[in-house]
Amino acid sequence: MDAAFDQANLESISAAKAVLLGRDSYDGFSSYWPYIADAPEPADPKAREARAFSHINREMSRRYNALPKIVVSDRGPVAADNPWVQTTTVIPRAQAARWVTEVKQEHGGDVVVFGSRRMWNGLLLKGLVDELHFMVSPTVLGKGGKTVHHRGRTGAYRKPTIREFFECAASISDSRLATECHRISHHMHRGR
Repeated sequence: MDAAFDQANLESISAAKAVLLGRDSYDGFSSYWPYIADAPEPADPKAREARAFSHINREMSRRYNALPKIVVSDRGPVAADNPWVQTTTVIPRAQAARWVTEVKQEHGGDVVVFGSRRMWNGLLLKGLVDELHFMVSPTVLGKGGKTVHHRGRTGAYRKPTIREFFECAASISDSRLATECHRISHHMHRGR
């Protein structure tokens, strides 16, 4: 990804009052983001990996560290030595929809989700997701599988808007469904 991608993520987290994550995403993010804000400057500021320590990512780290994190998991509490343990609440999977419903009724800002495909799909099927942002890139994380599970929900999605970050990535917001996302991303790659 690139600096525009980082900026888009910072914009999302800056508008948030909380971050909702599945356990695998939480475990991965909590092993990375807490350390970026105060990490030493890279030896070679022009090296590709130096982007991780940009002012945008350092601000992302600070915001991530301060925000409440809600982890949807049936695997028990977060380890006591996790750097985010003080700002993390674990709720059982069966309570996720109720938690989101209560937070939406409070109207106090966005709840953002990064990653966590299995977790947010359940919320999507219950009509609790207001907006989807898909980041399409040549880098694939995870083991694969459907991005969006339909199960009878049709007509509730608006036409997608596209914000291109760089040659091979885009954010697709308010998408109709995964098939349209794939078609759009395929079209973007063929058109280059």
